[in-house]
Amino acid sequence: MNVKDAFLIERDEYENLNALVKKVFFVDNHLPNRVFQKDYKHFFFLEFYSAMDETFWDNLKQLAKLTNDKFVLMAVLNPDPLSYYFKEFNYFNWTKLPIELSSDDYMNILNLAPDESPADSIIDNSYTIVWISPSMEWAIWGERDNGVCVIGFKNDTNVSEYLPYIPNWLTIDNMIVKEWVGLNYKDYKIPDDIAITLDSNYKN
Repeated sequence: MNVKDAFLIERDEYENLNALVKKVFFVDNHLPNRVFQKDYKHFFFLEFYSAMDETFWDNLKQLAKLTNDKFVLMAVLNPDPLSYYFKEFNYFNWTKLPIELSSDDYMNILNLAPDESPADSIIDNSYTIVWISPSMEWAIWGERDNGVCVIGFKNDTNVSEYLPYIPNWLTIDNMIVKEWVGLNYKDYKIPDDIAITLDSNYKN
């Protein structure tokens, strides 16, 4: 598998999927501010690097099956897909992951990089990543600088159906979430204003 097989190369397809991303997220926001559009609530958190393993993809496949989605969009927002990746490498660091994709192939895609720049794989050079179901029933925002991913479900979703497939995800009132975030700040402690803003925007 090479980058041109795995990632988007057409500008039109990128623009269409970018419109989907903007229906789900406030793409210019960052945690601890609200990154999800108003249609989403029921939020759960996961440590960021857990998204870079096989179990994460296995769980996403189960979520996609529940929402009758044929693929999951994985899109890096930072570094910028247009002004950096497309400009430098002639592809977008976005990919449509079919639900038949194996866990090994998921890991291979995370590690794919341009031949001329091995450090530009998703696993090494991604600060904000999103995973979105095309049905928009659920979506995930991952932010390396704050050490967490957050999944949001549509307002009318019966979340109890999904909980068995996200067993390691925690609500914001669990102190472990604050510890994950705190590791990225001075003295490994989350600042009070960051904790208060997270609670305000992501408490279920």
